Amino acid sequence: MADVLAQLLPGHPVLTLPAWDCLPYDRVSPNGVTIAARMTALSTLTSESTRGAVVLTAVNALIQKLPPVDVVAGMSLAAAAGNVVDSNKLIDWAANNGYLRVPTVREAGEFAVRGGLVDLFPASMETPLRFDFFGKQLETIRTFDPDTQRTTGNLKRIALAPMSEVLLNEESIKRFRQRYTAAFGGNTVDDPLYAAVSAGQRFPGIEHWLPFFYEHMEDLADYTGTAPFIFDDQAREALVERRDQVKDYFDAREQAQTVKNAATSGAPYKPIEPHLLYEVEADAYSLAKGAHVAQLSPFVSPDETRSEDAGGQVARTFAAERQAQDINLFEAVVTYLQQQSRAGRKTIIACWSEGSRD
Repeated sequence: MADVLAQLLPGHPVLTLPAWDCLPYDRVSPNGVTIAARMTALSTLTSESTRGAVVLTAVNALIQKLPPVDVVAGMSLAAAAGNVVDSNKLIDWAANNGYLRVPTVREAGEFAVRGGLVDLFPASMETPLRFDFFGKQLETIRTFDPDTQRTTGNLKRIALAPMSEVLLNEESIKRFRQRYTAAFGGNTVDDPLYAAVSAGQRFPGIEHWLPFFYEHMEDLADYTGTAPFIFDDQAREALVERRDQVKDYFDAREQAQTVKNAATSGAPYKPIEPHLLYEVEADAYSLAKGAHVAQLSPFVSPDETRSEDAGGQVARTFAAERQAQDINLFEAVVTYLQQQSRAGRKTIIACWSEGSRD
């Protein structure tokens, strides 16, 4: 869909805000590539260069609350070769924003420090970066092969997005500790999540307690301002389904907390209230926060004063031809295309995969 929008809307940057690829109240964190895409989109939306941008997202992402705009604006980092840059600032930024320090960078989300060199692998890039410092000056920014560690190219400047939606610094850790104990009591013995965060370390699934790290949470509309929202025809139904799913997973975690038997082995899981992380009450349209709202529909609306026929029609699926044994499907497709061509219409053929296209 993002590729299609880029083709149809040249000159308008297309930002993708995917939903977390894990279940609500899961014990694992979202995939690093997913988080990188989300943080890249959010960081870009806080800049002045996003006028005319299109944000492509899903209901599961729309219903989920986000870190505050002002916080995300300060979480990105820009660097340019030849400028005065403190290497310690880059190192602290990487450690606070979800990058894992390792001896040698091999995978996305890692960083390493060797003398005046800082290697860092953003998940939004195909190759890692090597920052070469001489004193307080950033001399070069190079890309390199993670297998051979050899340089593959040079960059003049780079804008870095965090690898996590959780900012871990002294203030956010203090806030987490206060809210965690206020919500679940002061007994934090044998609680690995609380112990890890208290030590300034990340814990698998830490994102599911995201609201505890920030003064308040915001929505996508807080990033997009007055930009209009366009919903798919099944968005409202999907929103209700997602809310039910969130509630079901929360109830399951709550019930597991009350069971006191040998079956409840493993680390404790103390789920936060759904309304802290998800918009569990607002209607889909109200999530636009006053911005103009439009909803796509495959049907003609009887209310012409509030709807507009854009001329779009559902594409031909050849369902009848597929069921008929005496009709050659490919001949039917060719015949249809020839008819459209004679009528002067431009036809786009959509395929399920590259293999079906070939």
